[in-house]
Amino acid sequence: MQYELTDILTKLGFLLSFLFNSFFIYLTVIYIQNVSGLYKKLVIFFSIVGILFSGLEVYARPFAHNFNNSLFYFSLNNSGPESLVIFAIMLWAGFYVVIVSSIAVQFIYRYMCLLDSEKTMNMSSLKNLGWMFYPVLPGAFYTGALYMLCWPDEYSDSYVRNVIFDNYQLDVANLRRFVMTPYNTDESIRWNNFTFHVIAAVLVCFHYSIIIFCGFRMHISMKHELEKFSVQNRKLQKQFFKALLFQSLGPSIFIFMPAVPVLLSPLLPPVLGIKINWQTGWLYSFIGVYPPFDSIAFMVIVTEYKVLIRRGRFLKLFNKNHKSTVHASGTSQMNNRSSALDST
Repeated sequence: MQYELTDILTKLGFLLSFLFNSFFIYLTVIYIQNVSGLYKKLVIFFSIVGILFSGLEVYARPFAHNFNNSLFYFSLNNSGPESLVIFAIMLWAGFYVVIVSSIAVQFIYRYMCLLDSEKTMNMSSLKNLGWMFYPVLPGAFYTGALYMLCWPDEYSDSYVRNVIFDNYQLDVANLRRFVMTPYNTDESIRWNNFTFHVIAAVLVCFHYSIIIFCGFRMHISMKHELEKFSVQNRKLQKQFFKALLFQSLGPSIFIFMPAVPVLLSPLLPPVLGIKINWQTGWLYSFIGVYPPFDSIAFMVIVTEYKVLIRRGRFLKLFNKNHKSTVHASGTSQMNNRSSALDST
């Protein structure tokens, strides 16, 4: 079926994410010197999250359909154990919020570095862990809210049953799903589903507003605050700022914009009479493209990465490993031959 083309896009997104993010992590851990301290840990953590997010999407195969005042969130994977697939689509939804909040944390940290770099350098290990693992909290909260507030019931299933069959030739009852229908037929509020949409909107908009605020404040303060740094550090801070701008552009295109119609359209009051029938699961394919985009943008903008890649210094390690392997193999063969001669 046509909607199953998303499976190809999802696997392509995972392949790109795994290759580029792994390469980025490798360069950052082994070679890069100017990205250090907590910020180094933050970008590595974010790259790992991107790989996990894309890999989980391959198994969960999440898809969505917006119909009038409802959001039908389900999995196209009908082969795995039901409980495991449901857990996978819950976890994937939580990873979405982890990514948004991780970007917000990076923006806050870079803004603080610009204002007072010594304070950020002298943070305790406990505070460093707090910076790194804070994004897990809103992600876990979002996952828990989805689990607690969006289980399907007879009303929600009947509301979308016909439209799901018409669009996908699938029976709602056989799908691993969550259904968000904030209003009853009499236009009264279904508080569980309504509360979930409010929680989702607040979490996404709150962290995205942090990204916008910190980005704007850094742009305003950049010229004055950079006078505190050496010439070399000024260039580096400007590169980090450009990388962050691309990191804000990426979520705007790949994460925030796809989320707006999916999460907010069900909250439109029924009295408006707005009819919606969208296969919004296609937008998830854009979300899956974001993790490799972020790593590529960082490597293109920060000069140390560009110089390292252009000169191919990272290839020397592979050559050394290859030579040492060949040498060890040759030595082993010589020893074996000597042993054979001695025994004769």
